[in-house]
Parts: sequence; structure tokens; C-alpha cells
Amino acid sequence: MESTRENIDKWLEDFRAKDKERTSVVELDLSDEELATLERAAASLGMNLDEYCNYALEKAVFSKLCPTCRQYRKDRSSICSSCGEVD
Repeated sequence: MESTRENIDKWLEDFRAKDKERTSVVELDLSDEELATLERAAASLGMNLDEYCNYALEKAVFSKLCPTCRQYRKDRSSICSSCGEVD
């Protein structure tokens, strides 16, 4: 089983290799303090702020996907209304 660090390193490698021509831009209104905290967290993982925010967003969005049918559901402990799977 891969460690969390290996998962992050793999995600970062894949993310940096992606063609980002058709990406969307999201604007965040953060205080200087919040921004500094996020930048420190990103640096601790070897990421820049954009990579860190994309990683967090991807984890938040895809953690709601059913691993069986890839449809959204409330949370992974609930029964998927599309295929009936429970994790």
C-alpha cells in the first residue's frame, strides 16, 4: 500500500505533466494571514499555492465519487443511489 507521501508525490508529478490549456480559474479572497498559512502548507508538501489548491479541490470533489460507478453521492459511507455500492 502506498503511503500518503507517495500518493502526493505521484499526484504532483501527474499534475505538473498535464496540459492545462483548458483549465478553469477560481478566485479566492483570502486574508494575508490565511494566504501565508496556505503557502506554508503548500511548501511543506513541495508544492506552490496553485498546486496545493488544486490538490485540495480535487480531493474534495473526487472523494464524493462512487469508486464503482463514478457517480456523485453524499459521502462514501452512504449507499450509492446509482449502483447500490457501499464502501
